[in-house]
Amino acid sequence: MFELWGNTATTIFERLGKWPSRRQPHQLSSARPIRLVIGLLVVGRSLPNCCHVILLSLLVGRDECTWLGNDCNLLVTPNVVICSKKVRGSERRQKTNKRVDIVKSVFVTGAAQGIGLAIARAFAKEGCRVGLFDLNEDKCRSLLDEPEFEHSIAGYCDVRDAASIMRALSEFAAESGGRLDVLVNNAGVLTAGDFVDQTPEQIQAMLDVNIKGLTMTAHTAFPWLRDTPNSAVVNLCSASSIHGIPLLAVYSASKFYVDGFTQALNLEWEEHDIFVTSVKPPVINTAMGHQLDPRHLKSMTISMEADEVALAVVDLVKQRRLHRVLGRTTRVWYWLDRILSSKQRRAFTARLLSTD
Repeated sequence: MFELWGNTATTIFERLGKWPSRRQPHQLSSARPIRLVIGLLVVGRSLPNCCHVILLSLLVGRDECTWLGNDCNLLVTPNVVICSKKVRGSERRQKTNKRVDIVKSVFVTGAAQGIGLAIARAFAKEGCRVGLFDLNEDKCRSLLDEPEFEHSIAGYCDVRDAASIMRALSEFAAESGGRLDVLVNNAGVLTAGDFVDQTPEQIQAMLDVNIKGLTMTAHTAFPWLRDTPNSAVVNLCSASSIHGIPLLAVYSASKFYVDGFTQALNLEWEEHDIFVTSVKPPVINTAMGHQLDPRHLKSMTISMEADEVALAVVDLVKQRRLHRVLGRTTRVWYWLDRILSSKQRRAFTARLLSTD
């Protein structure tokens, strides 16, 4: 149960700058500090989280570092990076870097239209039993007449109401034999425009649906997820969680919450064999996407369809990857936001959105 990383770190640091030693504490190659940071990020993507701390300590002048942790034992020197990783029970059952069989039962909130409906269709085409739940119960039930939803379930669910969530999940579980392989927290609302011009009701709706609704749905679904092997939760996040978006202040902040909530549960629910992840799409060609402020649309083009998000969600569950940022421009923005200073991030976002 060991994983070995050879001289990856040495190779990158030799190419990008000097490897520090005790004789030269805190001295790096002065010509390429940014490239050293990029090198660290590249190495960090292939190593456990604890390696980030170890590599940073090497950068400031330590020749050799060791880490004895709960997840792995680590030795890092200028010549080799060795990690003996402790494999947990859930990892023995299913290595997360391998594709898994498609799930059998999927519960989708906000499934009457847009991204939610596209996700439901994508899973139904994979042969899954899909639960289509939404405030618009009639629309969801009408979808059951379509051949691809032959084995699906439809019903009413108001994610603002804990009792409604419980009734919907209980109804679905009764039809699925108690299985809940995937919970898709898709329901969401958006109001764009100047924050001071938004009504208290509009602001409360975004908080109730995007934050409270998503949180309570996950909380209520936990017993069924825990009792279903290799279950997963997919939270619909947004590119607006990369950096706060003007004219979308409350919506953007709600998606920051979704991002943090997802990261926390990804760790917390690992012991229950529940994989929690999120997808971060840009503006999508849906009714919600067209609710953006006209000032946004001067620089933010609507170039992605709901079906593309749906396919990404299905693939995300199969691969069991933590987070997925969709769209080429969005991915560039995401990585730049991780390495730029606060001032640079603000300036870049303002230019990207043409708000300054």
